[in-house]
Amino acid sequence: ETRKELVDELQKSEKVLLKLYSTADDLSLQKVTIDASLTLLSNVEYEIITGYYFEDNSIQELSDSTGYSYSWTHKLKSKALSKLIDVLEVI
Repeated sequence: ETRKELVDELQKSEKVLLKLYSTADDLSLQKVTIDASLTLLSNVEYEIITGYYFEDNSIQELSDSTGYSYSWTHKLKSKALSKLIDVLEVI
């Protein structure tokens, strides 16, 4: 369940945790909320997040496919997660 891994990462923010579970007891609603938030990422951020969490690619594989260094790809993943948390905190 790679989507669960993304939810676990997003839950590190207490506000996101409360919103995902207080307003979205239904897993399908959680999926829609996360999917809608993913559309706000840049193309490369979206590629990295979906590649890592949904397609089970490693950071190295994503680095190779995007052409960015390993460390920059890791930073982009962290930046994208922070962006998702910010978006989900205001939903």
